[in-house]
Amino acid sequence: MKKVFVLILTVLVLFSAAACGKTAAQEKPAETAPLSEETGAPEPENAGNAPATVLGGWRKPDSPEVTDQIAAVFAKGMEGLVGANYTPVAYIGRQIVSGTNHALLCREKMVVPNAVETFAIVYLYEKLDGSVEITDIVDSGVETWISDLSGGWSQADSPVITDQLAALLDKAFESMLGADYSPLALLSTQVVAGRNYCVLCEQTVVYPDAQPEYVFVYLYEDLDGNAQITDVAHFAADAAES
Repeated sequence: MKKVFVLILTVLVLFSAAACGKTAAQEKPAETAPLSEETGAPEPENAGNAPATVLGGWRKPDSPEVTDQIAAVFAKGMEGLVGANYTPVAYIGRQIVSGTNHALLCREKMVVPNAVETFAIVYLYEKLDGSVEITDIVDSGVETWISDLSGGWSQADSPVITDQLAALLDKAFESMLGADYSPLALLSTQVVAGRNYCVLCEQTVVYPDAQPEYVFVYLYEDLDGNAQITDVAHFAADAAES
């Protein structure tokens, strides 16, 4: 009888210990995700490997069109700027922070005699209160060649890459070894014996961990519909380092 009592007591002690352990596990507070230093919001679990399309990263807009809304933001940000004139050509990036950062490719012309017009990227910060400020302007050093002269380059009616132009570019890029190209916006055209195109692209050199960079690709389409790349212009070294 004494042995039975000891056995029952042992079982009760073990059951009680197991129940306490289970309660302790249930009451342990859940671990919280680390907070972003930039937004104060929880970081996603894979934040260390997250692509640039997540909160806090730059992302390509659905369209490079400069909408009325974006044009209004641009105009507000450029108020009071002197020394140069800027004409937006394409909307190329946005970033959600405490507010929104915007990147627009523009035609830039300094207000000095015989100034040469070049392409430049204007970065704007739109605050939550609706005010807008310029955060950076990066001059590419690449001339636009756009003019009102007959036979000269003209700004494209729309920066959207059509299916026809995309097909021409894909065919022409087949002979471009060593790098991949992603067209972003049609900037200008020129009617010759056929047509020339200037297209803003992302170029990624084919090697591990290579970062994409903006380049200006010049495409010639002849009267038979054949196309070839005639030039690839990079941002000036001093502009790229700024």
